[in-house]
Amino acid sequence: MKAAVNHNLAGLPEEMEECMDDVFLDVWEHIERFDAAKGSFRNWIISIARFRSIDYLRRYSRTCMEEDVSNYESKLARNDRIDTLEQEISTETEKLLEGLKEEERQILLRYYAEEDDVDVLAKEYGVSSSTIYSKVSRAKKKVRKNHGRLEEHV
Repeated sequence: MKAAVNHNLAGLPEEMEECMDDVFLDVWEHIERFDAAKGSFRNWIISIARFRSIDYLRRYSRTCMEEDVSNYESKLARNDRIDTLEQEISTETEKLLEGLKEEERQILLRYYAEEDDVDVLAKEYGVSSSTIYSKVSRAKKKVRKNHGRLEEHV
């Protein structure tokens, strides 16, 4: 009986347990339907288990499909909002970083956006950590200056 239930509900332990309980309950409630002339008691229980597990699988599939559609729709809406926000942030970031040299831009992005360690940046650029701090400070000053110009145009 367990093998028949496991065949259809493998990987769903909660569903298997509930299905097994229902099989025992069905056998208890419908024992009068058992006919020894048609087959053995073992085969009768196995057929009940097989059909009950199929019912559970159908019910579980319907539940998953209903949940997946609603979750999928909300995820799509949320992903669209996130994509829009990321695009706006990216556009604004590009405006702020327009006046910087490429190296300054990369250092700022890696330091603030990617949160790279100063020592890592220093090794990659072949300079000391204090030089990276100085470059970040100078780049921030340029961004503030450029940001002031941007606000005047708006």
